[in-house]
Amino acid sequence: MSKKFLMKNYNKMERSQYFCIVILVLLQTSFCQEFNNDNELESNDFDWDYLVYSQRWPITGCAEWEEKNKANTCNLPSNNSIWTVHGLWPNKIGKEGPFNCPSAIHFDPTQLEPIMDELKARWVNIEANTNANSFWKHEWDKHGTCASQIPQLNSIVNYFSQGLELNLNYDIPSILSQGGIVPKETGYNVHDINKAIMSTLNKRPVIECEVDRRTKEVLLNEIRICFNKSLELVDCMPQHPIHFNDSGDMLTNCKLDKPVMYYSELPSYYADFYNDFTFYEEYDKKLKIHQLQRHYKFREDLLDLYKFVKLLIWLSI
Repeated sequence: MSKKFLMKNYNKMERSQYFCIVILVLLQTSFCQEFNNDNELESNDFDWDYLVYSQRWPITGCAEWEEKNKANTCNLPSNNSIWTVHGLWPNKIGKEGPFNCPSAIHFDPTQLEPIMDELKARWVNIEANTNANSFWKHEWDKHGTCASQIPQLNSIVNYFSQGLELNLNYDIPSILSQGGIVPKETGYNVHDINKAIMSTLNKRPVIECEVDRRTKEVLLNEIRICFNKSLELVDCMPQHPIHFNDSGDMLTNCKLDKPVMYYSELPSYYADFYNDFTFYEEYDKKLKIHQLQRHYKFREDLLDLYKFVKLLIWLSI
């Protein structure tokens, strides 16, 4: 075997080893950087800046629940004019969450017994065919565990009591009616709804709508107002999935060019859609197609990763 051949293969091996060392160093650097970032963020992952307090119009909440499945039924409050509590949610500036914070306080529905009548009246689980306590458990586990960082919300009963108190102090029907917004059949421009809230509270709210998949109508769904950690009212801030309108002074996901419907009860034609099983069958088909497409996309991503790894191995030889 010639010396020239040996030197050629030695140099090739040397280059291959050098290439592998470079790849390993880059991977290690990336891993260490990621590890350091994770450690740096870990202590801040569950911090938050302000609270979003969301109240919803039960009529729309019911429509949203019933359109998901033909078997779904609604539990509406006995007082059909009130807006009910959806939740009290800690948020960071510019993003949603944190969620499901580590907590030694586990949800115990017996702790809600002193305020149970008020909860059933004003923090209603609209989804009738679900467990009686499932909605409140979800709100505590996802949001209350994080909100409990402040003294006013540091227990299950304090968290839910505060939500009920805010429901009385910031009575959405009264706030809206002062600006001429009351339930009716013709709908409103979302700018007028925003103006009615701003004129009373002088703080920017979030107006959230639901587009009914069957009728394509835009339904007024939730109104959210925001508080700092001292529970003082503040302007809400943009976060997904809301957007600014053209003038940049309104936070909403409502369509700006369509009337926002604020019904006192759903029109009779909604019942025709609820009884149309074809709608649900078509929806199930579309959902299955979407899930299949996601499955194929995942397989393609895995194949691309495999090809990339093979390329790295080939380059190192």
